[in-house]
Amino acid sequence: MPTTSFEPHIMLPRDYIKWLVDQPEDILSHGQVPGEKLGLRYLFPGFDYTTDIALITAIRLHLTRNLGNIQGDLISEIRSVIDATFGVDDQTWTEVNLFTAMNTIVFNSSGFVLFGEPLCRNERFMRSMRRFGDIFGAGMLCVGQLTPRLFRRLVGCLFVIPTAYYQTICARYLWPVFADRLEKMKRNRVDPAFNYNAPNDLITWMFRAALDIKDSTIESPRPLVKRFTLVVIFFNRYFHFTSNQLANSIFSRVQTSGAISSSAVTATNMLLDILSSDSNLHYYRTLRSEAESVFPTTDHWAQPDGLLQLRHMDSTIRESLRRSPILVRGLWREVMPKDGITLPNGQHLPQGAWLGVPVPGIHNDERYYHEPEVYTPFRFVPSSLVDRNIAKGDDTDSENCKRAILTMTSDTFLPFGYARHSW
Repeated sequence: MPTTSFEPHIMLPRDYIKWLVDQPEDILSHGQVPGEKLGLRYLFPGFDYTTDIALITAIRLHLTRNLGNIQGDLISEIRSVIDATFGVDDQTWTEVNLFTAMNTIVFNSSGFVLFGEPLCRNERFMRSMRRFGDIFGAGMLCVGQLTPRLFRRLVGCLFVIPTAYYQTICARYLWPVFADRLEKMKRNRVDPAFNYNAPNDLITWMFRAALDIKDSTIESPRPLVKRFTLVVIFFNRYFHFTSNQLANSIFSRVQTSGAISSSAVTATNMLLDILSSDSNLHYYRTLRSEAESVFPTTDHWAQPDGLLQLRHMDSTIRESLRRSPILVRGLWREVMPKDGITLPNGQHLPQGAWLGVPVPGIHNDERYYHEPEVYTPFRFVPSSLVDRNIAKGDDTDSENCKRAILTMTSDTFLPFGYARHSW
């Protein structure tokens, strides 16, 4: 497949996916792709994200354990950001840019988990973080995907100064918080008389992980501040992998200006899909009724189990991801052996070739989805669609319904990748 970077990209059919993901790292490497595809080695030379064990552990373990505990406060923050973005005047129509609004809501709400208060309410800090992410994302797109490899280092230099500028501004806000937080958490561990309840945010979880594993690289928080700003740009959801797999998956998620932007794109597509659908099908009314039944009072929003009961909403998000996936080409691997590799059909590929799969093509294949061109938001709801499909003798979507509940991804649903490197 021709690309602007003049590198060989080979698209494989869905039948090759299991073979692709089963290959060992020294044959088809997933870890080698981010450095080139995202331009990281040219934008931040020498940056090794796999060494930040404490930060990786904080995302992989502490975030998983504590997200439910802060759900009530997080919902309140989201509600506050939505009111500030859309306004609370229900008597006057106001025109808004939907993607800009979604980006603001997702980014500011994520700031509550990443930085906590008061930083997430500091407009200048959050604006600097957003601009840092936008410039960094533009750099990754231009350097990693639009520029031939021979000129990537030169083009990367054009983005180094603006990214370093905004990263430095963000670090100035983070450094005092880091220093104060680490000092108090250390003292709290050695002095029983000192009572300190650290805020529940990623900064606390990172230092807690560092203290637990006695990470000597975080004796002083100053070197960590800039690395922290890089990793949180990619943050949107938590993962369940080993440390190196997690680090790779963080970077494999960035296809726009970061994971937060991709969440904003998904939210925008979902709302546009719902609002542009046939009103006689009552999709919006069904979703609202489901939410009202699961969350009858404000207190119910703080219960983590409630989100698991939103089956129709979960299916609606999945359907929008099926129709408009963030990744147009996915499951990228680079051929590592000097002698190349041979595909199951006998075709030989040289060292350095990239292999992937066409995600939209699989998502719109009639062999895997009934009427794939039709927007069916409740396609993945077993209780409503399995019975209907069985009655008409079509179990294509029935299998997708079952897998949607059991796993996040499959070889026919690839918005987040597949297998051990999915995100």
